[in-house]
Amino acid sequence: LAQRQHGGWLPVTAMQKVAQICEVSDMRVYEVASFYTMFNREPRGKYFLQLCGTTPCQVCGAEEIKKTVENHLGIHDGETTEDGLFTL
Repeated sequence: LAQRQHGGWLPVTAMQKVAQICEVSDMRVYEVASFYTMFNREPRGKYFLQLCGTTPCQVCGAEEIKKTVENHLGIHDGETTEDGLFTL
């Protein structure tokens, strides 16, 4: 809910509020938020594209797919398109 209220990302102030409500340390909330990829600790585009980088995915052509997406959108890992729609 905190992430949704902040436009799809979770600022430190929101994590601190979550910690207060849950009666746990700020660090515990930050650990969880930094471990799970579903929590965004910085603003993301409307569509957050995540590509598999494991060996089986690489064997099946993941790198080619990644290059195609990068070329089409004009962005690289961790970047967002100028219109704010896509983050890779």
